[in-house]
Amino acid sequence: MEYQRVPVEAIKGRGTATRHPHRFERDAREAFDDGWEGEDEDGALPPKTEVIWETPKSVLGDVDSPDVYFERSLNPYRGCEHVMWLKNPLHLAS
Repeated sequence: MEYQRVPVEAIKGRGTATRHPHRFERDAREAFDDGWEGEDEDGALPPKTEVIWETPKSVLGDVDSPDVYFERSLNPYRGCEHVMWLKNPLHLAS
């Protein structure tokens, strides 16, 4: 079994500080120097989250898509950074 070094701080943008392979993973990954410099080495700052104040008229949106069985949708997150609500729009109906 190969051991991995666990970083002290969490990886930005992830919910964990580790990247352990799971038992169903088919791909093996290994770090190597391919001649390209890493993003961390060039000193570029990550983009900042921009907050824009909006005064919406309604949180209800009309849906005119033929492949969706409902006519309106509830969108309280207008422009959510993580778009998690889009992954399962049916949770709003329950």
